[in-house]
Amino acid sequence: MIIRLTIGIFVGITVATLAALLMIISFTGNEKDTIVRISALAFIGVWLGSIVLSVYAKNGFSAAGRMLLIGAVLIYALPLATFVFSGQQISSLGANPGVLAGIFAAMSALVGGIIGAVSGILGFILGTLALFSGVVLVRVGQMVDDTRRNPSKEILPEE
Repeated sequence: MIIRLTIGIFVGITVATLAALLMIISFTGNEKDTIVRISALAFIGVWLGSIVLSVYAKNGFSAAGRMLLIGAVLIYALPLATFVFSGQQISSLGANPGVLAGIFAAMSALVGGIIGAVSGILGFILGTLALFSGVVLVRVGQMVDDTRRNPSKEILPEE
């Protein structure tokens, strides 16, 4: 119980920080108070949810695996947040009247595309690593739980 709670608190802070960061990136075009409120609600909600999920896990392996699976979903959402961010920047720059508004909008579209591509590649690689690690940890937790229930059962059968 203590191990699962510790995993939920400390790894949950990491997952909740990632969720708050995604909200900050996605809602950058709004007012500052709105961004702070949305990111704080995302942080608190994901943190409390991760604590509850890890406490109700069967063992520490399953709790850590669940946290990695949540982190993988949030990492996969990072490219979407950067696309929303670049779209907001392009629309805000294109809406301003001026001689260089078109040039600024074109350059922000180019830079937004580069940022989106890089975050897409990194998000895919890191999300896949977190996803596979989470699945492996959850499976190890299931095998440990099975051997605790039936000590005579071997984890790996002999051939």
